This record gives sequence, C-alpha cells and structure tokens, in this order.
Amino acid sequence: MDDTEQPISLPAISAFQLRELRDRPALTNAEVVQALVKFANDGSYAARARLQMGVDLPQLARYGDMPLLKGTQPAGQDELRDDLDKIVKGKVQASLAALWRRRADGLLFLRVFVPGGEHRYRWEQFESWKSEPQPVIANALLLLNEEPFRGTLCRCKLEECGRFFFATRPPQLDRHGNARGAPVRDYCPGTDHRARARKIAARERMAKLRAGRAKQRASTRKHK
Repeated sequence: MDDTEQPISLPAISAFQLRELRDRPALTNAEVVQALVKFANDGSYAARARLQMGVDLPQLARYGDMPLLKGTQPAGQDELRDDLDKIVKGKVQASLAALWRRRADGLLFLRVFVPGGEHRYRWEQFESWKSEPQPVIANALLLLNEEPFRGTLCRCKLEECGRFFFATRPPQLDRHGNARGAPVRDYCPGTDHRARARKIAARERMAKLRAGRAKQRASTRKHK
C-alpha cells in the first residue's frame, strides 16, 4: 500500500440515499467484524454488502450461501487476508494502522441511538481508492485491531484450511456452570483440524527420520 496515494472522489451523497438508510437497523461493532471475517473467508456477497452500508438488509439473506463462480475471487479478498494475518500475529505497525484510519476517513458516519443499548452507526462512503483497503474495510480492520476485539481473532493452523475465526471457549463446563479450559485458538472450533494437523506432522517427522536413516546408511557404505 502506498501512503502517498490520493483518493478518488465519488459523487455527492444524496439526501435520498441518507433517507433510504434511516429506518434500516444499524450493525453492531460485533456484527461488523463478523461480516469482515465472513468476507475474508468466503468472499460472501452479503457480508461485503453489509460492510458497504453498515446496515442489515433482509433481502441480502438469499445471497448468504451463494457460491462464487469457479475461478473468480472478490476484489480485495487477498489483501484483506494479509491484513487479518497481521492482526492475528500482532504485527500491525503504526504506519499501517494510520493508513487504515486515513482510509476510514472516507466514510460519513450517521449515529443511531438505540434506547437502552449501545450507540450504533450507519455510514455512506464518499471516497474510493485504487488500492485496498477501501474505507468500509479499513473501518472494520480498525475495530478488529482495537479493544474489545484485540486479541480475539485467530487463524486455523491447518495449512489446507487457514480460515479466520474468533477465539471461543470449549463447550465443557465445570460444576459451577463456567466454561472450562483455555479458549480454542489454534484450529477451527468443532472440526477435526487439530487431529488432521497432528497426523500430517507425524507423517512429516517419519519422512524426515527415514530420510536421515537412509542418508546415514549411504554414508556408512561409502566409507567401508
């Protein structure tokens, strides 16, 4: 990403656009970061649309499980995965966070007060950029990199998976009804990915051991 790049101006936001969003339920911050991870993992059209508008539209539900066309990939998905990987590893440098903040400045935030609940925001984008991330993605990345979400994002260590997920407590409960055990962070919860990764690692160790023995036998024969 080039921090000297200048934004592309979009057409002015019309009053009609703002009124169209007025009665739409605004996403919570938790829903925003969940949509971000959903888009990174699956290229979900519905997740990307939610990020674009900051609202949950019922008509998007039918796109939730729609498969991508073979050989296609949504713009910005690879770059987003790279950014999320930095968040997982705690390697987001100050310069990168500053770039995300500058990109997120391309959103007009519309505050929505929820009686008895948290303050939420809808937004409209008034800037675009040639490179990623776009403002809606940058805003979600900033949320994920800061409290209360900092440290909650994980990535499956099974190489053939590599999906992102949020740390979760194991389902076992102690006699007091509290979650027991450390949060699941290394492999996708509710899957056999940990067992599969262990099998792969065992096969690799055996292959290295056999190769080492074969090399040792060859060396012994050579010096006889």
